[in-house]
Amino acid sequence: MPTFIGSMRDLVPILSCRESVEYEKVLLPTEDAVWKAMSAAGEALARAVLQDFLWWKAWPNQPHILVLAGKGNNAGDALIAAASLATHLENVNVTVLPVWGERSFKTHARRAFSLLTKKLNDRLHVVEPTESVFRPPSGKGFTVTLDGMLGAQFAPPVRAPGDAVIRWSRTFSEVLGFRVAVDLPSGIGDRSAEESFPADVTYGTGIIKAPVLDPRLIAQCGRVRFLDLGFFDQLNGELSGPQFATEELLRPLARLRPADSDKRNFGKIFVVGGSGHYPGAVLMAAQAAARAGGGLITAMVAQSLFPGLAVGAPEVMWGALPVDVEGGFLPEAVDIVCQRAGDEGVILVGPGLQVNPANSRFVQRLLRESELPMVLDAGALRLEIIECISERSASAGPVILTPHQGEFNRLARRSGGGVPDAELMDFAAHYRAITVLKGPVTRVSEGKRVVHVAAGNPVLARGGSGDILAGMLAARLAVQPQDGMRAALEAVVWHGRAADALARSRGETGVRTTELLDHLAPALRGMEA
Repeated sequence: MPTFIGSMRDLVPILSCRESVEYEKVLLPTEDAVWKAMSAAGEALARAVLQDFLWWKAWPNQPHILVLAGKGNNAGDALIAAASLATHLENVNVTVLPVWGERSFKTHARRAFSLLTKKLNDRLHVVEPTESVFRPPSGKGFTVTLDGMLGAQFAPPVRAPGDAVIRWSRTFSEVLGFRVAVDLPSGIGDRSAEESFPADVTYGTGIIKAPVLDPRLIAQCGRVRFLDLGFFDQLNGELSGPQFATEELLRPLARLRPADSDKRNFGKIFVVGGSGHYPGAVLMAAQAAARAGGGLITAMVAQSLFPGLAVGAPEVMWGALPVDVEGGFLPEAVDIVCQRAGDEGVILVGPGLQVNPANSRFVQRLLRESELPMVLDAGALRLEIIECISERSASAGPVILTPHQGEFNRLARRSGGGVPDAELMDFAAHYRAITVLKGPVTRVSEGKRVVHVAAGNPVLARGGSGDILAGMLAARLAVQPQDGMRAALEAVVWHGRAADALARSRGETGVRTTELLDHLAPALRGMEA
């Protein structure tokens, strides 16, 4: 059994499938314990599907749910979830496809199937994989498909007729509706098959399995979500190994502020950047810093940008910096920023910053002359700049970098491809910088560990979402300058949770990036007490 040390449920270990099986054997030693965990997983899965279906559209008047049921616990989870969905939704019909036949159900899957049968009666339809009845009688397709065929003990190849069902699910995916994988998409494991179930979302029930976070498998696993069943409640101390950030990180932010609060309690943030090509980036970053709880925000841009931007955020203080004819900050701009910032606060530099030698020298000198914590974003993510981080004194505040994949490849002088956790960790350690590697699953490392954050969805796949994240990073760092790693994780999780809230209310396509700002507050207020 793998050993992990940790007590906070805001971070949980990521296990391989083999480790997960070993861990659950010890955690759930009796049949009763397994059934209780399965029941909790099924109910949690149903609650999540009820909410997350809204990423796509509103629930129809007569939902039709398809359950692809294997033999074991994943099938049981899916069957219990279907029964729970039928409790919360009206006029639900459920079709169950026992892939290897009803007689193959193991004890707990059989028990779950019996409960579903009693609950639905004539609204339950059971079909065989040899029948051509995958499409419901209405011909409109299923509303939701729950994939409970294969789980953590899977090893390729997929046995017939499971392989045929997976091929069908890939060929006729439009029939499946909202495609949900229970724990793992069938066909994916420590060793994966050539083809697997194509999920829109994968819900890790109690444990996040490492394969669902593999960048090469994102298209098959879809959005990854963690359903906390309390499997790691008894761990003590610090976690070791790869970790997964849960929404528990945000619970302190959702509480009431102290009654004697003052704006100075919530940090001073200085946002520096902007250019004629990207004037809105600084505005979005400053607005995000304000929405993320920043107490005092100052934005500093070229004089020519000052009037147009200032009206966009009246709560922000604005300052002008001198620039040369090519839009680069002049040397005296460093003195102005350092004088304005003093010895307290956080400096965010880079949103909308034009890439040129003058601006590179400006950021390098700022790193050397100010000991304030800093967030380097966008135009400040240059190799010659980050190499100056090592010149900062030991007493200087932490530095956070925010590269996406392309920027990371350039900074690390690599040709491309996925970034292994070890490489990200080495990079963060080498440059002495907390590195936020943005992507469908964002990873954060301070050089000692890698934490995966899967909150969010393709709402974020649009220009400007990184500027909003940068402002949030600065705001969270301003209130906890000695714990840059936690600040980074809070910002990334909150940013992703806001994207999920936006998608539920407006969908993923017909929205603007700045609408994220309006969903930062609901993302916190929606947390259970």
